[in-house]
Amino acid sequence: MKIKELLDRLEKSDHTKEWVDFEKLSEQLEIYRYSIDWPEDEDSRITCYWFVNWICTDTMVGGRVYFFDGEPAAISFQDARKNDENFEWISKDMWKKVFDYMMTFYLKDLEEQGVSLVNLEEEIGNSFDGIPFNVKG
Repeated sequence: MKIKELLDRLEKSDHTKEWVDFEKLSEQLEIYRYSIDWPEDEDSRITCYWFVNWICTDTMVGGRVYFFDGEPAAISFQDARKNDENFEWISKDMWKKVFDYMMTFYLKDLEEQGVSLVNLEEEIGNSFDGIPFNVKG
C-alpha cells in the first residue's frame, strides 16, 4: 500500500484517535517554550490517528497521521518506548500552516508573560563597579 492510499483509507474513529502531544509537536517545529497553554484536544485544529500501534513495555508506540483542519499534515513513527517519534511532513505548505498555528499560542504566551523593555534614555554612567564599558570614543 502506498502512503497516499493509507491516508485515503485511514480509519479515523475514537478507537484510533490519539491525544496530540503539543510539546513534542512544537519541538518538531523548533518552537522551544514549555510554559505555553496549548489547546485542549477538542479545541485544537490538529488531530492525530494511529495507523499502526502496539505496546512497548508500558507505552503505546507505532505510526500516526497528524491532521490539520482535517487535511493530512504529517506522518510520525516511533518504534520503541525510549526512541524518539520521528516526523515527516506531507508538504512544506502544510508544515508552514501547522507552524503558523502553533506560533499563535507561542506569541499569545509571550504577550501574557510580558516583555521587559529597556529605557534607552536611562542614565547608567560610564562603568559598572569601576570597570569601564567597552565603547568607542
